[in-house]
Amino acid sequence: MRSRAVPLVLLLALALPLTVLASGPANAGKVTFTEPVTVGNTVLNAGSYKVKWEGAGSTVQVSFLQRNKTVATVPATAVDEANPFFDGAVQTREQKGSAKVLKKILWKSVSLNFDEAALAQGK
Repeated sequence: MRSRAVPLVLLLALALPLTVLASGPANAGKVTFTEPVTVGNTVLNAGSYKVKWEGAGSTVQVSFLQRNKTVATVPATAVDEANPFFDGAVQTREQKGSAKVLKKILWKSVSLNFDEAALAQGK
């Protein structure tokens, strides 16, 4: 009995780190903008971006990366919620005379809400 338990325990011990590595970072996603979008004081050109966020609770710092280079970092509110949208759905608002302003990014289980008042104050 003991001889069977040892290999099983070793197999599980080896498989667990591989599962963690395969899952990747939980606080990251991808988004594609089809036209320029303003986030904070930065205009993000049309294209694909990796989005990573860090922080405790719902207030997070969001970084937009393109070709592994951070192009913008802004505050946002992360909300755990089920969304019926495709991953990386975007909500924007029109801004007179410039690029649309990013309001929200929605993935299947989380949304990032960009508070325009906090962004304007640089918080």
